[in-house]
Order: sequence, then structure tokens, then C-alpha cells
Amino acid sequence: MNPEEKNPQHAGRESVAQIPQLHSINAVCGALSMGRTWLYEEISAGRIKAVKLGRRTLISDAELRRVIAEAVQS
Repeated sequence: MNPEEKNPQHAGRESVAQIPQLHSINAVCGALSMGRTWLYEEISAGRIKAVKLGRRTLISDAELRRVIAEAVQS
């Protein structure tokens, strides 16, 4: 029996393990060895997707891996 069947109030909710890891701007800049200005320019141009949570701008783990994979391929 899955969790939704046990407790219908939890139907449609993702488990914490399924929520994508989000990285701060500073963490992404460190991982890519790039500056904040470059990263914000990439976000503004739509080449890197970011999410806003309150005042924070965050990059998902999947997006960071995509950017790295594209850089390696080129």
C-alpha cells in the first residue's frame, strides 16, 4: 500500500527524496569556477534556468548538471 492509500491527505505530495536539490548562486559559481555576473547574465538570457524562492535565486541540481554536460561536449 502506498502512502496516498494510507493517508489520503498526502495524496499528490512528493516525498522529500523526490524534491530536486537546489543550489545557491554562490555554490553554482564555485562549482563552475565562474563569476556571479556571468551566471546572472546566463539566467537573464535564458540559457540557465533558475527558480526564485522569496529573495533567493536558486539553480536545480539537474540544471547544473545540464550546464556542465553541455560545456564538456563543446
